[in-house]
Amino acid sequence: MKYWKGASIDERIERLLHEFAAILAGLAAHIDGIAIPLPDASEVHSLAALKPFEDAIDALVCCWVGCEYLAGRCYPLGDETAAIWCPVT
Repeated sequence: MKYWKGASIDERIERLLHEFAAILAGLAAHIDGIAIPLPDASEVHSLAALKPFEDAIDALVCCWVGCEYLAGRCYPLGDETAAIWCPVT
């Protein structure tokens, strides 16, 4: 999937870093000591350079949802064959 089609690479990098920071801030309300320092946009020269950050954030989200599921604070979206578990707000 290509986010923000028509935007320059530099603008897309800035937007992705902004989204990553927002996700990390949300996770910080539930997980202490997250140590994923995001680079400054000026230090990132390609979208591919952001992949390790995306993967690390994805892993944290998955772990957090798993913990919420184990605590009984999730609900399924799907049907009897497949579901995505979403934390209760």
